[in-house]
Amino acid sequence: MVETTQKRQIAIKCSARDILGGQFVKEEGWTPNYVMINGKKVSRVNIIGALVDKEINESNIRLSVDDGTATIDLVSFEQLANLKHIEIGATVLVIGKPRKYGEDNYIMPETFVEVDKNWLIVRKAELNLVVEEDIESVEEVASVVEKEIITEEEKPQEDSTENIITLIRELDAGEGVTYDDLSMRLKIPDLEQMIQGLLEQGEIFEIRPGKYKVLE
Repeated sequence: MVETTQKRQIAIKCSARDILGGQFVKEEGWTPNYVMINGKKVSRVNIIGALVDKEINESNIRLSVDDGTATIDLVSFEQLANLKHIEIGATVLVIGKPRKYGEDNYIMPETFVEVDKNWLIVRKAELNLVVEEDIESVEEVASVVEKEIITEEEKPQEDSTENIITLIRELDAGEGVTYDDLSMRLKIPDLEQMIQGLLEQGEIFEIRPGKYKVLE
């Protein structure tokens, strides 16, 4: 029997400009398609930007996100959790797969969540896109983020597991909640191990790889 299970690709942090300007390569069979970014084959992308357009049709959902380098389109043929609560102008984190239609690259989103606008400043710093006047803001945001992470690390494990269950309940619109949704909201260093523990305890279950629901 031929093994068709593919290892989950890492979502690479990049800019909209990188994706739009990269060469898209369509592979055969089970090999994932990718876009060439800085000499690397990128099959999953991770961007943060402002939602500037939203169009919901019967057949698909079309969104546009601007991260300061360019505006890139998102196209989904499935419902996106929390979309109805996210307004134009909100800062969003998008994780998805690069695709191409005609001459243009776009993203097919897997994760689409609203985040604090300061994360856009942090992302610019991560990608070396910060201009001189942004440096002070980056330092302030980095300090806040560091404090948030330390606070989460100091919480008892029991509280952390309960937070995971609570967040799954809050985010689940019927189709389950992805690992990426949880990892973005919960700054828990050993999140993956805790999720595995909850699966083994029967507190949550995996409806399909990487998507979790609470066992009610």
